[in-house]
Amino acid sequence: LSKLQQTTPSRCPCTYAKDLLSTASPCLNKDSRLLTFFFDDGCEAVPQTPVPNPKQIPCDIRCNSGAYLGINANCDPAVGNVNDCDVPCHKCKAGSFSFAGEVYDDFSGPELPEQFDTDCR
Repeated sequence: LSKLQQTTPSRCPCTYAKDLLSTASPCLNKDSRLLTFFFDDGCEAVPQTPVPNPKQIPCDIRCNSGAYLGINANCDPAVGNVNDCDVPCHKCKAGSFSFAGEVYDDFSGPELPEQFDTDCR
């Protein structure tokens, strides 16, 4: 086999703007909850773009449906500490839905999240 055929296709490096996702815990107490970050499985993690540490945020910070909480896409770890970046609301990507700031993009399970409702007509 040629060298080209022996290599596995490489994935694109993960970026904050395209690949960083987050999930929020229920309120830990009546004041705050934990926002945890992770990269989409379709990209390759690289040292230049570290996954931010979880952030403690007030329980009353919520996004409207169709948006989710995430790291500011302009955050650049080369310039400063990514853990100090803002967590504004972002518009959901096509094929996903957000309820109260959490993104849902996997509808293959036997049950929908409790916030969803179905209606056959």
